[in-house]
Amino acid sequence: MNDFKVGRAIGVTPRKQLVAQTLGIFVGSIVGVLAYLALIPDPQAMLLSEEWPAPAVATWKAVAQTLTQGLESLSPSIRWAIFIGGLAGVLLGVLDSLLPEHRARYLPSTAALGLAFVLPASVSWMMALGAVLTWAVSCRWSSLTERFAITAAAGLIAGESMTGVGASLWQMLGSG
Repeated sequence: MNDFKVGRAIGVTPRKQLVAQTLGIFVGSIVGVLAYLALIPDPQAMLLSEEWPAPAVATWKAVAQTLTQGLESLSPSIRWAIFIGGLAGVLLGVLDSLLPEHRARYLPSTAALGLAFVLPASVSWMMALGAVLTWAVSCRWSSLTERFAITAAAGLIAGESMTGVGASLWQMLGSG
């Protein structure tokens, strides 16, 4: 649904969005697989290294290990972190529903907090910087940020990803 909100914000009809997304599924699947195979021919040896930290892979690997081996496979400090994080999530949810709206809006976003623990620190810092800059611009030009903030953020995220893949391919091909 968020995709349709962005499309509506930039004046694209739902039909055109659906066609573009359907084509994007096919093209993206092919290009994504080819780029992955070119960049990471040996995932067992290459992933979860300093060069390819792959935080999402590490997260799902930990989930799979926990589901197959049980909570005992996790260190006590990780179990405490899970407990504290879960407790914080429940507390924030309860506070969000109990506090008046003018106070609840100052609570941290539970989704953003969760992402901050999964994504690399550099990405989390850039997201925080983007949020602060968007807030600062909205204090002066609220209509500008209302119209373009989500679209600009989505473009920056996609551009950063494509730049990273392009730079890796450039380096892999020996041009860098």
